Amino acid sequence: MITLTWQASCEWHSPEETEVLRITTRHNLGATCFIVEGKLVGACVEELEKCWRAAASAESGGPISVDLTDVYFIDESGKQLLTRMHEQGTTFLAAGLMAKFLIEEIKCAESTSTCGK
Repeated sequence: MITLTWQASCEWHSPEETEVLRITTRHNLGATCFIVEGKLVGACVEELEKCWRAAASAESGGPISVDLTDVYFIDESGKQLLTRMHEQGTTFLAAGLMAKFLIEEIKCAESTSTCGK
């Protein structure tokens, strides 16, 4: 049974514009997937971290993944969070070039082999 739950949203105001991030949680057979949409920046990074930590500490202990298909910008704090999540076993799905490159960069940083060569 697949359960979709709107998990969180974040509105972050920068001097230039308002940033919005939407996080939807999908539970399927013990696995948790966060579907992230928008810009992963500033205070919005903390919202994803809260969701991730709650899922990681849940009794089910199933695998966690993050769908970054609809994320169009990730700042340095977002990259740091995704790196920590990857180190703890979280997997990622990405469609855009920026997100795919970032995920590859995170995986390569952890690898002791020569990545991309």
